[in-house]
Amino acid sequence: MRTVLAFSTAALLISVLSAGAQNKQAIQKEVEVVDAARVEALKKGDGNAWGKTIADDCLWVNMATGEVEQNKTERIKSISESGGLDIRPSTDVKYHVEETRVVQTGASPRSGQFARIYVKDGGVWRMIALYQENVPSE
Repeated sequence: MRTVLAFSTAALLISVLSAGAQNKQAIQKEVEVVDAARVEALKKGDGNAWGKTIADDCLWVNMATGEVEQNKTERIKSISESGGLDIRPSTDVKYHVEETRVVQTGASPRSGQFARIYVKDGGVWRMIALYQENVPSE
């Protein structure tokens, strides 16, 4: 009887852990889709499409001065007026996944290391914060 109970408990634990891993993979895939849409909007200069991937209260702050450079509305306008940006693929991208929060880290060829934070709000994933550490080019 104890053997059956031990096997049943082990099977249940493996099932729960497996479901958790599958759920994290599904969440990561959802965020990958949103991030790809964000990048594509930047490439096309489509500020409105880009804005759908960003939280309304997101601000762009100059890391050197600490001053707010743009709010979301101003950023949408500048992206729309840009005519599109030359975005290069990020490298070494990793995801740290929770149920309603995802931190995406990696390196950008132009702006160095980054961390993007995505939050699911009202069933929609949006970036709420971005930190970039500019690395001098060699």
